[in-house]
Amino acid sequence: MNYEGHYLILKRADYTRELCLTATESVMALIQCGFWPLYKQTPCKNIVKSGEKVLIYLPGDEPDTQHVMGSFTIAKVTPWTTFHKRKYPLQLDAEPSVVLEMTDVEVFDLPVPIKPLLDKLDLTPTNRQKWGCVMVGGMRRITPNDYSLLSSM
Repeated sequence: MNYEGHYLILKRADYTRELCLTATESVMALIQCGFWPLYKQTPCKNIVKSGEKVLIYLPGDEPDTQHVMGSFTIAKVTPWTTFHKRKYPLQLDAEPSVVLEMTDVEVFDLPVPIKPLLDKLDLTPTNRQKWGCVMVGGMRRITPNDYSLLSSM
């Protein structure tokens, strides 16, 4: 399968120094700061490049989750620096390795729920009951078909 150039990035609820944020609020904070950190254990951190497309998926069981809420294009992949640390709006659990600088950010008017699409998605495992296992790791490659399905409703 062709996976080149398309990714699904995950964001759960998070914290600022003072507040607990929902997954949606956490994504909006990252969009506002203009970059998305990738950590040492993030599977795709060494293969992503400028110009590639990313969908933003909110995993979890909270009311604002289990849907794709938007997209962005990677403007640049750069190492994490003190500039990013000062500007980063959320609490850090670890030191990120690189950041994805975002361009062409779009927040969908209507989020795209993932469950109704599971039978059509290439990323869905054979054992459909275990579909959540493919959402581990913070970021994953997806096919152009999955990108298309998850970005339009």
